[in-house]
Amino acid sequence: MRFLYARNYNNEIYMFADTKVSFSSITEQEMFFSRVLNSSEEKLNILKNFGIIKNVVINSNICIGFAGLLKDFNKLLGFIEEQNIEIY
Repeated sequence: MRFLYARNYNNEIYMFADTKVSFSSITEQEMFFSRVLNSSEEKLNILKNFGIIKNVVINSNICIGFAGLLKDFNKLLGFIEEQNIEIY
């Protein structure tokens, strides 16, 4: 199950998400292991045990969270970069 929740409370936004990582195929998982984790078994074990943070602060006006496929989130980050949106 994937989880993402956001709430406006007292004029502040709170975002919560799970840390589980899932892949749409074995091929995608293998690519992530080799390209992102540099085929490190140690990093893979850390990822399995602790997951990843799924909320990313882009700047003081933008924070994104995701609970879907990692490749879709990476497309969104690529779009933000292509649009030259200021990133801290």
